[in-house]
Amino acid sequence: IPIIPSQDSKPNKSLTAEDRLQILQYGEVMKSCCARRDDDLDPQMVTELLQIALHGSSLSHQTAAQLHTVVENRTSQCFYLLQEFQALPPPDQDQIVQNNLQMIHRFRQALWWGNTKYHSRWLVGLFMGEDKCLEIENIPQDFSMKCSSTKPFEYQSLFTSPWCQSEEVEVLHKNLMKDISESVDSDDEIEIILIVLIIAFSADFLDLKDRNQVEKMQLKFVLLLQAHYSAIYPEKEVAGRLAKALMIPAVARQIVQLTGSRLSL
Repeated sequence: IPIIPSQDSKPNKSLTAEDRLQILQYGEVMKSCCARRDDDLDPQMVTELLQIALHGSSLSHQTAAQLHTVVENRTSQCFYLLQEFQALPPPDQDQIVQNNLQMIHRFRQALWWGNTKYHSRWLVGLFMGEDKCLEIENIPQDFSMKCSSTKPFEYQSLFTSPWCQSEEVEVLHKNLMKDISESVDSDDEIEIILIVLIIAFSADFLDLKDRNQVEKMQLKFVLLLQAHYSAIYPEKEVAGRLAKALMIPAVARQIVQLTGSRLSL
């Protein structure tokens, strides 16, 4: 059940400069841990990722499995860098990582799927650093092979049909992905950061020792998102947008249940 601010909650009509700076700092923590690095990638993985960036080729299953582990580890590391997370009892930290991490992965997939500006070259550059891509692209080679893959990500890029035995499940999964992608402005960095944090501190269905503290942390980010929406949208749209955003953790959890152990790249 998403935490809905009470009617007594009166956020500022716009985020303060201090609020915006704090939110963007959360984003920098996420990027420093999850993106723009190759220190945890072996040479074979780097080679395959660069092939994707340059030619749009596919990952081998082995490399995809290794990349899945890297993504899991990076996201987990990011949790432990958040001061709010550090303040929680270790058992609660474990519960959040074990359950909410997968929800964040599925949110990210839905966001990528719903936006045609995301293509292989951009994603690889984001993942392991633009400098690494440019370093390889600047190496003299056959000009017929030297072109970046700018084909937009499509649903099939993430889940090639049929990927499960039930067509009904595939349709439901696709619709859930669409629900998320249509609820978020992929150009709004503040919104994306706050929704990730709202998912991260979702207490639903978790066996927590200090549930009240986790819910307080989530409410903090909900109120910031409400203030952000109040600043950029007409007043009559704010409640609806916030309600949709607060349903995203539940939708992401449902996607996790549908996809099971499928690699979360």
